[in-house]
Order: sequence, then C-alpha cells, then structure tokens
Amino acid sequence: MRRKWLKLGFVLAATLTLIFVMRAALFAVFWMDPHRDRHPVKPWMTPRYIVRTYDIPREVLAETLNLKAGDSPKKPLGALARERGVAAAQMVGAVQALVDAHPGPPPRWCAPVSSTAPVSSTARPRKTMTDILLLLVSDYGLVVIFAATLLSCFALPVPSSLMMMAGGAFSASGDLVLWQVSAVALAGAMIGDLTGYFLARRGGGENLWARLRTLPHSANLMARAEAFLHRRGGWAVFLTRWLFSPLGPYVNLIAGATGLRWTRYAAADLAGEVTWVAVYVSLGFAFGSQIEELSDTLGSVIGALTAGLVTLLLGRALLLSRRRARKTG
Repeated sequence: MRRKWLKLGFVLAATLTLIFVMRAALFAVFWMDPHRDRHPVKPWMTPRYIVRTYDIPREVLAETLNLKAGDSPKKPLGALARERGVAAAQMVGAVQALVDAHPGPPPRWCAPVSSTAPVSSTARPRKTMTDILLLLVSDYGLVVIFAATLLSCFALPVPSSLMMMAGGAFSASGDLVLWQVSAVALAGAMIGDLTGYFLARRGGGENLWARLRTLPHSANLMARAEAFLHRRGGWAVFLTRWLFSPLGPYVNLIAGATGLRWTRYAAADLAGEVTWVAVYVSLGFAFGSQIEELSDTLGSVIGALTAGLVTLLLGRALLLSRRRARKTG
C-alpha cells in the first residue's frame, strides 16, 4: 500500500514539474521579446508609476489626466476615475493613447479627461485577479504587503512575491519608500514563520510527532526526517524561505514539532527571509514595468524547482522501498 502511494505521489510531482518547466519556457520566450516594455496601461497604475515606466513627461501626463495642484500622484487611475465620476476605461484609454503616441506630441484623441464626462456602464476594463491585487497595493500599500507575507507563512494562497515586487515597483516610482516596504515584508514573514514554529512546538506538535514515530508504517520515515532536520535543519529552513518557498510553512511546523532549537531556527529563518525580501523587492524596483510577467516567470521557476525536489525525494523513497522489498522477498 505504501509503495502505491509513493508511486502516485511520484507521478503527480513529476507531472507538476513538467508543467512548471513548460510554463517557464513560455515566459522565457516573452523575455526574449525586445518589445515587451510596451504592455497595456492598467487601472492600478499611479501617475508616478506611468511617468517612470513609459517615460512620459510629467507635465504631459498631468495635462492628459487634468491633474490639479492638490491632486495626489500616488492615487491609481481607478481611484482618480472614481473621484472624477468617469469610467475607469475612459481614463485608462486616454493614458493608453498617450503612451501609444509617445514620444511625439499626443494626438487630438488624447484630450484631457473631463470631470463632467458621462460614465459608461459598459465601457469597463476587464480586471484580472492580478489587477485587483496590484490595485490593493497601490491603495493600501504597506498594510497589504505586511498581510501578504504574514498569511503566506500559513500555506494560504496569497501571492506575497507579487506584492513585494509591486512594493518595489511603487518605491521606484516614489509612491512608496523602499526601506519601509522591505521592513514590513520582513516583519510579516518573520512573525508568520515564528508563529507556525511555536504553534507546532507548544501546541501539541511534539506529541503528534512522537505518536507518528510509534506507528509501524511511518516510524522509519519520521525517524529519518527528524535526523535529517537536526543534522541539516539550518539549511532546510534557509532554502525553504526563498528557493523552495512553497515548502516553507510545512518546514516551520516540522521544525517546531521535532524540537529544533529555536535560536538555530530563528537565525536560519532570518537569513532566508532577508534573502527572499531582498530578491523580490529589488526585482520589483529594477523591473517595475514587467512585475506581472516577472511574477509569473519566477512562480513557474520556483514551482519547477520545488516540484522537482519533491519528485527526487519521492523517487529516492520509492527506490529504497523496492530494495527493502527485494531483500525481504
């Protein structure tokens, strides 16, 4: 029975690895496209972000959007449209026309958006989930980034990497402050990791692990996993913070349940989370005009690495199981 489950897990992990590798290959084609910078304008973009990303003169964009002296350049186009009582699609369309016409003078159809323009109930931009998430970052900034990195530590499907890259991109445009984005992302990740660790350690995780070690079908596996964690626990924690990040929440629980010394865990966790935050915030700062595509690319690469690692581990367990069966048979 155990070998059947190992075979099933191996096939599923190998299939996921292949899927992620194919996705990463498709995104590699995108990054080889020399015209990838000219992606469509979205409602979550702020005037500052648009100026930096598309190299539009600030005064030209202000005239197109009819920005007044007291208007905040940190508000996204969607929020500006709501304040003016115009459709977001109308404001996005005006900026898109300006971007398409740049670097020449804006054509006549790029007239300033009037606050008295009628609202169209049908002309609404189609929002993807990514657009909504990026709009949350542009609206609520540091709070959303902190919440994303915190919740991701509990294996919740929160795109924390995308949020951090968005924070880096908005820092590059001046909408957010770089050190504050890095600090709240690191704080959320550390609090989430340590919470998972101590919940497992103080909340009965050690008793559950001890119980699993007494069961015939799992005793050998649990003993090997515990021995490996105590021998290579620091590296396991460090690498699952950023390189094999989907495994991070589970390593937190296992580290707490097996009684890995908390100072050793915390040191490795801090080093890994600093690496994670630094990499993603810096990428967002440097490649802010492609954060959506960059997030998808890195997600595919990390997914392929993680699924590949699980495939290797399951394959090794399957081979050991076969050898034991041959010896006993």
